[in-house]
Amino acid sequence: MLFVADTENHAVRKIDLTSRTVVTLAGNGTQASEPNVSGVGRGVALNSPWDLLELNGVLYVAMAGPHQLWTIDLRTLEASPFAGSGREDILDGKLRSAALAQPSGITTDGTKLYFADSEVSAVRSADLQSGGEVRTLVGKGLFEFGDIDGVGSSVRLQHPIGVTFHEGMIYVADTYNCKVKRLDPRTKKCRTLIGTGEHGARDGSAAEAQLNEPNGLVIAAGKMYITDTNNHLIRIYDFATDRLTTLIPKSAEKLSPRPKAASRYAGQIVSVPEQHVHKGKGAIRLDLNLPRGYKWNTMAPFYVGLFPSDGGVVIVPDSLAERNLENPTFPLEIPASFRTGKTNLGVDLVVYYCEAKTENVCLVKQLRVVVPVSVEEEGNGSVVSVRTPIK
Repeated sequence: MLFVADTENHAVRKIDLTSRTVVTLAGNGTQASEPNVSGVGRGVALNSPWDLLELNGVLYVAMAGPHQLWTIDLRTLEASPFAGSGREDILDGKLRSAALAQPSGITTDGTKLYFADSEVSAVRSADLQSGGEVRTLVGKGLFEFGDIDGVGSSVRLQHPIGVTFHEGMIYVADTYNCKVKRLDPRTKKCRTLIGTGEHGARDGSAAEAQLNEPNGLVIAAGKMYITDTNNHLIRIYDFATDRLTTLIPKSAEKLSPRPKAASRYAGQIVSVPEQHVHKGKGAIRLDLNLPRGYKWNTMAPFYVGLFPSDGGVVIVPDSLAERNLENPTFPLEIPASFRTGKTNLGVDLVVYYCEAKTENVCLVKQLRVVVPVSVEEEGNGSVVSVRTPIK
């Protein structure tokens, strides 16, 4: 089972990797307006669950919205606050009276919870037993941030998001400092492990490597895997060599859908009537129509891939056949050349669009348009027109 903090759905989900099914464990899909209202399963309102871990049949949830840690009993699905009063601050004390500030990452050593309290740039602990306390390991206040290694209250982080516990140490994604740091929970000594503090994507020794807003950390088999969010990369730190590298997936081409794999394609498949063009130079024109009341999301990278089943009939320059586009304008015309024959042109698209007035709802659509193309000595034109509505 894979448990997911589905943040903007304000829900906690469960993915069964064997049956390939998704079930909502808790959350009704609306954002809770109050911080301390318990409930059961899909009858409870949550507020921006950000990270979670499972321990002894209980899910502990970093609930960023109400500045609390919550628990979900996996047997009864009862969801309730575990630590934090709902007040935003850095105040230690008994579990339910302590004040937290946007807890984002959570981990455990089996006896305590450790969490990144992002808005106060702190790492804190919470006892697992009832009647326990919240204590601050490093960090000082809402406006006390920076990049200073040291011990306890002298340490400065800047909006850390991810944490993981491994062999007695807490590893911290110090997100806005573009670093990963190592914190000893016994001595509260914290030092930089990876990164120079400058935004970048450089591999190499830990001291010289560069990250760009790392978020999540996972340690397995002597390596730390880092979601390097603003670089759109997965980075790998090797504890044995003290070096950082970038993950390059093997057989990466299998991650990109192709017309030959249509039966396994997960997105929407649209077929359009056959197009007749004459041989020679021409173009492929993409004309996409949005639903009424929506507009394109200009901040997202659109994806366009053109894959003829017979590459000798429709020829597209390699640099144009598959690419990401910033703020494209439709109709979009892509140069191509045609040779006599027939082919099926697969046009793979990932597009992003938002509600025009309020922008409260933004959507992503993945689809493949299959266009039969017939190229003749004397055809009807020199442009293959791909027109399809986005639904």
